[in-house]
Amino acid sequence: RGEDRRGARGGAGHLNATPVHVLSGFLGAGKTTLLNRALADIPPGLRPAIVVNDFGEVALDVTLVERAGYAMTELASGCVCCTLSGPLEQSLVALVDEQRPDTILLEATGLAEPAAFPTLFASGSLSSRVALGDVVCVVDASTFRRYERHLVALQRQVIQSNTISLNKADLAGTEELAAARRRVDVLCQLGALIVEAAHCQIDLTVVCTSGARPTSRVRGTCTATTTITTATPCKPNESSR
Repeated sequence: RGEDRRGARGGAGHLNATPVHVLSGFLGAGKTTLLNRALADIPPGLRPAIVVNDFGEVALDVTLVERAGYAMTELASGCVCCTLSGPLEQSLVALVDEQRPDTILLEATGLAEPAAFPTLFASGSLSSRVALGDVVCVVDASTFRRYERHLVALQRQVIQSNTISLNKADLAGTEELAAARRRVDVLCQLGALIVEAAHCQIDLTVVCTSGARPTSRVRGTCTATTTITTATPCKPNESSR
């Protein structure tokens, strides 16, 4: 089930900028599953590029990438929202200038905070090349309430996203799913799209689009109507108060 409360949002960035759709969420929530589904169902004629910064138990289906000839960059040993922001900037510049993709799918680490990306994308070398598209947070509905009270990074990922997939709904009990939904409702931005799913079975137009979606309701975007949330360095053991 999905409830679309996004409404109209104002975009930012250059008119011809390539949209970068960010997939966030804690390790094991299902980000790579969503990315694999997106790659398998890319609309005809759309040329995506992929940036992978997360290496979990589920591997990216490299066959899909190689068969279609998609450009892919892997960034390991750090997080693109802080320690690897420089290499990410260089990789995005190279992808846009050399590969000219229609859209870029960025799978971030389990602790990445989406609020860091608007500032990075607005920098000198990227401001005319890329624009923030949708920020999709994949949440494990079966464990979210158990862990989010101890890991504030999980809360921030929901707060800083405009699309939340309550994944693994089939593994969560009725009460567990309802509790996760209520908590996400409290945390998420006004206008966020919330979708309950199993195996990331969501509408792939969220991440398979060549046009950057406006994102004024995503905290961290550079628009006049947005409340800026400052991203902090990734701290695995940080707990909420």
